[in-house]
Amino acid sequence: NGTTFPDNVISQYGSSNDFSVFHNGTDARLQNTTGDIVIVNNTDDGSILLQSDDGSGGTTTYFKINGSAEVNQSFKDLKLGDNLKLKVGTSEDLKIYHDGSDSRIQDTGTGNLLIDGQDRVNIRRTDNGNTMGSFIAGGAVELYYNAGKKFETTDVGIDVTGEVKGDSLDIDGAGDI
Repeated sequence: NGTTFPDNVISQYGSSNDFSVFHNGTDARLQNTTGDIVIVNNTDDGSILLQSDDGSGGTTTYFKINGSAEVNQSFKDLKLGDNLKLKVGTSEDLKIYHDGSDSRIQDTGTGNLLIDGQDRVNIRRTDNGNTMGSFIAGGAVELYYNAGKKFETTDVGIDVTGEVKGDSLDIDGAGDI
């Protein structure tokens, strides 16, 4: 109940044939040579879904423009190559990227870079999950060396495990200062 076009037959639209729809025997193509391509869903609280093969013979939604929640949702990982930045803010003040050697979080705008956590913020090693630093809401700051806690703030000061050294001070636990 439709019109069938064989491979490489182009359906063209616009006075100058600016927009084409065709299948070349391998790929289906939408091709535009003037202006933007606009996809509109006027259904109240409707969404636009981008779906593809799920690797198991079915299809799955990879991306959803969610009209009822007014958000863009990704249901699969987003992969950016080296030096490609995730840019956030009207002036692109926050950038997150990998430069080929280092992973970077850059705050280049006004204000501060804030990391919020409800109970605890941990900085951990990727390869083994060992905590390097821990910041506990309303409590201690803990610093670790090779998975062993060496420094901790307490309600009355600090607690140090091991030696304390400085340019003019050396405390090894052998007695009072």
